[in-house]
Amino acid sequence: MEERPFARSLAAALAAIPLLFTCGARAQQPAGLLIGMPPPKVVQTTLFTGLNSELLFRVPGEAYRGIGQYVAPGRHRIRGAVFHLADATAADGETFDVHTYLEQGSTNLPTILGPDAPGTTSVSSALGVTTPQGILEHEITVLFNPPVDVPDGSDLFVSLVFRTPGLRARTVGGTSTPGLATTLLDACGAGLDPNTAFAYLHDVGVITPLGSGLVGWQPLIELLVDGSSGLAVSRRNSNLEPTASMYSGLHPDSAAPSNQPGRADQPGYVFLANGAIGQGSPVFLLGSTMPFAGAPWIVLSPGDAVLHLSPVGLVGLGFAVVDASDRAAIFWPIPHSSAIRGLDVRSQAFGFDLATGVVAAGAATRQRF
Repeated sequence: MEERPFARSLAAALAAIPLLFTCGARAQQPAGLLIGMPPPKVVQTTLFTGLNSELLFRVPGEAYRGIGQYVAPGRHRIRGAVFHLADATAADGETFDVHTYLEQGSTNLPTILGPDAPGTTSVSSALGVTTPQGILEHEITVLFNPPVDVPDGSDLFVSLVFRTPGLRARTVGGTSTPGLATTLLDACGAGLDPNTAFAYLHDVGVITPLGSGLVGWQPLIELLVDGSSGLAVSRRNSNLEPTASMYSGLHPDSAAPSNQPGRADQPGYVFLANGAIGQGSPVFLLGSTMPFAGAPWIVLSPGDAVLHLSPVGLVGLGFAVVDASDRAAIFWPIPHSSAIRGLDVRSQAFGFDLATGVVAAGAATRQRF
C-alpha cells in the first residue's frame, strides 16, 4: 500500500466533502483491540482465577478515547464483547457470567469494591453464558443488554466469572523491563509504567492487579461496536503485521537505545471501515502531541465522526484508502533517537466516502514512546 504524507488540516479535508448522510455501517463489529493479536512468536497463555472469582479486563481511558458510536453528551457505546477462551476438556460445556463496570473516579479501578459480590455495581451483566460441547478453543460473543455507554476518559472493565472449573481466559503476557527479551512475551518500549495493569482479580474481599511488576497480562477480549472503528498499532518491521497490543501497540519501542535489543518499532494506525464507507474511500490520519480534547471538539452529523484530538498543533500523519479487507493501514515515520523517550503522540483516523458523502472515524489512541 502506498503511503504518502498528508499535511492538510481536518478543516481543509472537511471542506472537500460537501454533503453528509447517515452511514450504512454493519452493527456489532470489532473495535480493533485484537488487531494482529497475538503478536508473532508471542505465546498465548491462559488465566484461571478460581471458581466464582472475577477476572477483570481493563480498557484504559487514558490511552483510548472514543471507542464505539458517539452518544451525546460525551459518551461512546459498546455493544458487546468477544471472549477468547480455552476449555480443559471437550466432553462438556462450561458456564460463566459477564459483568461490565466503569472506572471509580480516576483510580484505574472499577466501581465495584473488593467485598462486593460480582456484578454489584455493574452497568450491564450477562449471566449463565454457556460454551458448546466438543470444542476446546472458543470465541464466544456476548451482547451487552443494555449496551454500555462509556464516558470519555473513563476506563472500561469487562469481567469473567468462572462458574465451572474447566474454562480459562486466553491472554498474552507483556513486559516493559529493559532487556527482558523473550518470544514468550510481548516486549514494548520504555513508555509503559511497569505497575500498569490490564487484568485484575476480584476475590476474597480484594481487587488485585495481575502481574509481577515485570510481566503483566492482556486478556484476549475484543469489544463490539456499531459503525467504523480503528486503533493505533505498531509493527516491529515492515515484514510483520501490525498489532494493537496494549504493550507494544500502545508503547512502541522506537527510541535509541532500544528498550529491547534489536527493536525499532514503527507506529501506525489501522482504520476499520466496518461497512460504514466503501472500498477505495480515502482515509486521513491526524496526530497531536497535546492531551485529548476535554470534550468532543467536532461532531459531524449524524454524530458518528467525532474529533477527540486537540485542535492545537494538529498535523497530518498519513493517507491510505480502504482496501478489499474493509480496512486501511497507515504508518508514519519517527526518528530512532533518545529524544523521543517520554513522547506522547495521539492519533485518530477519518475516512471519507466520496460517493455518498459519509464521514467515518476511528477511535483516538495515545502512544507513548
